[in-house]
Amino acid sequence: MGYIIDPSNDEVWVAIKSQLKKEDLVKRILSSDIMVSDLDDTDTPSPAKEIAYTSLKRPKYLSDPKFWLWCISSEYKLIKNGKNAESETWAAFIEKFLRNPKELEKLKQKYTPEFVASKFYQGAIDFYGLMPLNMIKIYLTRNIKEVAESYKQSASFDEVMAEQFDKENSIKRISQKYPERRKFIVKGDSPEDEQMLKVLIHEKQRGRLDQVTSIYVADSQNHLNPNFDVNIGRNYRGLVELLQTC
Repeated sequence: MGYIIDPSNDEVWVAIKSQLKKEDLVKRILSSDIMVSDLDDTDTPSPAKEIAYTSLKRPKYLSDPKFWLWCISSEYKLIKNGKNAESETWAAFIEKFLRNPKELEKLKQKYTPEFVASKFYQGAIDFYGLMPLNMIKIYLTRNIKEVAESYKQSASFDEVMAEQFDKENSIKRISQKYPERRKFIVKGDSPEDEQMLKVLIHEKQRGRLDQVTSIYVADSQNHLNPNFDVNIGRNYRGLVELLQTC
C-alpha cells in the first residue's frame, strides 16, 4: 500500500494513501461530526512518561523498594515488547503510586490548562480550530483524569475518558453513546489506537457509520502505519496547511 509524502520535510510532513486524493481527504476531515483522539505522544509529548521519569528524581520514590521493582519490571517489558508494553507498565505505575490523594493533588496543581497549553505539538491546536463547530471531540487516553482534564480544556475538547486500557471496548461505548454521529475521525499513535480503527471500520461495514477517517501520528517517516488514511509527524503544520489550501 503506497503513500505519497507531501510536503517532504524532516519535521513537517504528511503521508497520504496513494489511492486517496488530497481533496477527498480534506473533504472527509472537514465533514466529520465526531473525533476520538489519543493524547500521549499523539497530541503532546507523553505526560505519563514525564510523570514516571520525574519520579526518578524524587527521594520518596528512590527509597521505595516497590518503585525499583517497578523500574526493573518495566524496563524488561519495554525491551521485550517495545511500545506494546507501555499500557501495562503505566497501568502498574498508576495502581502502585498514583492512588494517593496527595500525589494526585500535586499533579493536578502542576498540570493546569495554562501549563499544558504550551505542551501540544506545533499546529495541533490550529488543527482543532479548523474542525466543524458541531463536531464532538473526545480524548480517549490511558492517562489519569487529573492530567487529561487539563488537556481537554486547553484543546477545547468536549469529553475525556481517562485510564482507558481497553480502547476497543471504549470506542464501542462511544459509538453507542452517539448513534446520530456517523462520520468519525480516529487519531492515535499506537497498536491500541489501531484497534479503535478496526472497530470503527467494522461498524462502517455493518452500515452503522457512513465514514471513518484515520490519522496516525508517527515518530518519523520511517515508521508509517499503512492501515491509516494519513500519517503525520509530531508536528501538525503540514496537515493544517493541507486543510487550508485544498
